[in-house]
Amino acid sequence: MEPLKIVVGEPGRGAVDDCNKEALHHLFNPGEATQLIRRRNWQRGVLAGAAVVALMLQVACNSSGNGNATNGGASGSAGKPAESGAGASTDAGQAAEPVTLNGLASKHVFQADWNDMLVFQEREKETGTHIEWENVPDDGWVEKRNLRMATNDLPDFISRSGFSDADLANYAAQGMIIPLNDLIEQYAPNLKAILDANPTIKKAISDVNGNIYALPAINGWMGDNASKLWINKAWLDKLGIPMPTTLDEYYDALVAFRDQNPGGVSKVIPLTDFSSGFDRDMIYFAGSFGLGNKGPSFFGDGVDLGPDGKMRFIKTDERYKALLEFMNKLWTAKLLDPELLTHKSEAWTANSKAGLHGSFVLAAPESNKASDYEALPVLKSEYGDEVLSFVSSGLRKNNTVITSANKHPEETMKWFDYWYSDEGWVRLQYGIEGETYTVDQDGGYWWTEKYDPNIAPIEKSRGLFSPMFGDGIPYNMAADEFSKRPWIAEQMEASAINKIAAAADMLKPYYDPVLSNGTEPFLFTEEEQAVKKQFSDEAMQYISEMETKFITGKEPFSNWDSYVKKVNSLGLDKYMEVYNAALDRYNNL
Repeated sequence: MEPLKIVVGEPGRGAVDDCNKEALHHLFNPGEATQLIRRRNWQRGVLAGAAVVALMLQVACNSSGNGNATNGGASGSAGKPAESGAGASTDAGQAAEPVTLNGLASKHVFQADWNDMLVFQEREKETGTHIEWENVPDDGWVEKRNLRMATNDLPDFISRSGFSDADLANYAAQGMIIPLNDLIEQYAPNLKAILDANPTIKKAISDVNGNIYALPAINGWMGDNASKLWINKAWLDKLGIPMPTTLDEYYDALVAFRDQNPGGVSKVIPLTDFSSGFDRDMIYFAGSFGLGNKGPSFFGDGVDLGPDGKMRFIKTDERYKALLEFMNKLWTAKLLDPELLTHKSEAWTANSKAGLHGSFVLAAPESNKASDYEALPVLKSEYGDEVLSFVSSGLRKNNTVITSANKHPEETMKWFDYWYSDEGWVRLQYGIEGETYTVDQDGGYWWTEKYDPNIAPIEKSRGLFSPMFGDGIPYNMAADEFSKRPWIAEQMEASAINKIAAAADMLKPYYDPVLSNGTEPFLFTEEEQAVKKQFSDEAMQYISEMETKFITGKEPFSNWDSYVKKVNSLGLDKYMEVYNAALDRYNNL
């Protein structure tokens, strides 16, 4: 049977990246990131709140860990025999003879030349494997990468590739990149253990024929992956209002914020968001109506998993109508930020610093005074099957591919597998113990003064010794990373990491079913993609316009049936046939 030729659909209108968008906002906006990171005042022992939260998000999004190893530093143990299971410190990367590999990589603006990075130099001493890195700045990366592929001028591997699933399918069909399944089985004990323990990850990085063509990066810390609905607990306490548990109680609390201004601020914004538009709030509140049980990417395409185990279209469902009615209720009562449709992130930051926000959806609490905010459980509705719909698996696909020009694929796989281990993660994140970081008497980790990102900008601190800032090479950050390796006490408190972790634990019963359903987008054949594109261009555009009209009251809900009829007429049946065919393939992997 001829392998299926696949392409990947465009993300849905409401889709979000694997890492929460608010984290990426800090990660990949150099100007704002530079403003957020401030010099530490050692005499007072505190950091500016915004800087700390931004730093926490940078670590959570761009760092890796592994849950099955000891809480040790990055001192080398390359002489130890390989152990089975992720997190083992192994000598699997030791080459029988010195090997030189040519790696092509896109370089984040905050990263130094990868050839000069201490972590790679240290690993070369241990393994005899030398990497000649060709760094290409992000700005010109796609053109350079595509030219190399088009002219068949292939390096041994490509990292921080930016390849889409469609790119992988194309280059695999041409024989330019190689399948990694057997290499993982034989030479990657750390990654193999991760995939064996997490079949949904294995499915997500496999093509429709079960082949793996790229190594992923994995962020397992749910503090970052689970978005939360934060509320100003200080305001609630001042008004004598208990923490809301239902949508009605939440609405009443926002009304009290609006009318009584418990913070005594210039203006109260009961509910807001850092981005413009209703999408993020709708993704979150959908969970209260039992919708969005396959996460944000599928929600953006208007689908989730129905009770019959098949994909269902939710944007014509009566529960979706109830969601829009709830959003309309918030808008009509002036509880939603009136500038939500037009404001920029700068406005969010200014209002945050002024203490105007009553509630918002983010992975982390408000940066200017995190102690005032607490996370709510998923609010109950009349339906009783609530889920946390705004959650991701933390998977970053397609980081690294090995090309057909590589004469040492086994040594290449060994070299990359080390970074999935606990020891490898510590080295990528913190560097070399005693030189780039220290561990205090209480087990708290922090960077030495020369590499402290609160003293010097990232490009002159962490970016000097490791490519971790900006997602450099494959890694695995453990779910319990901050339990095993907390930061020094002042940083743990200032960054509210314990509060974020506790909130994620509280939400676990709500997000576990979503993650079990699988949150990574499906792959589609070319024919299926054509159907999806047509539906997106016509129906989803219409749906987007009508959502805004329903929420803002410009379209009465008495016209709901007409809206449903119009959506059905725009090819909904074929669209759902495509999605269910993709689901069947996914289930059979």
